[in-house]
Amino acid sequence: MGGRVKQLLPLGGRPLVQHPIDAAVAAGLEDVVVVLGHAAEEVAAVLALPPGGAVVVNPLYAAGQSTSLHAGVDALPCSARAALVLLGDQPEVGAAAIRAVVEAHARRGAPVVRAAYGGRPSHPVLLGHEVWPGVQGLRGDQGARALIAAHGPRVELVDLTGPAPEDVDTADDYDRLLARLGP
Repeated sequence: MGGRVKQLLPLGGRPLVQHPIDAAVAAGLEDVVVVLGHAAEEVAAVLALPPGGAVVVNPLYAAGQSTSLHAGVDALPCSARAALVLLGDQPEVGAAAIRAVVEAHARRGAPVVRAAYGGRPSHPVLLGHEVWPGVQGLRGDQGARALIAAHGPRVELVDLTGPAPEDVDTADDYDRLLARLGP
């Protein structure tokens, strides 16, 4: 990203990372926990969190996404029944997608619920409390993929309309996002 901190790239007058936070708030989620790694202090300084929101710094972020999942799940209150995983580099995940995944979990109680677009699994992903012990066994940069695979037939897909949210991993990805959504 040319030396720039990806999470801080501007989009619609807000940093990239603020978009999934705002979507979580708009969806009515409680206990919004934001896990930060690289440039954590710089990123935390610009965040607008809801009341009760928390920032957790993951000092092991370089070891992969699994360490951020560990940190996020560990930071949730004991009363939490599920964790909804949003990625800071997917600013197009909307409140409606979040609500659809949460509502599917509430109705049917699948241990893992994830959004799908055109039948293809994507984000957001909800991890029910019963699968949290498996989070601690995850390693490296696989995120929750191994955990999701372990629950195979018990994973519920919620088919949503529209295109899947794209990751902003490269300068070209960011340029395409700006071309679609504007600065």
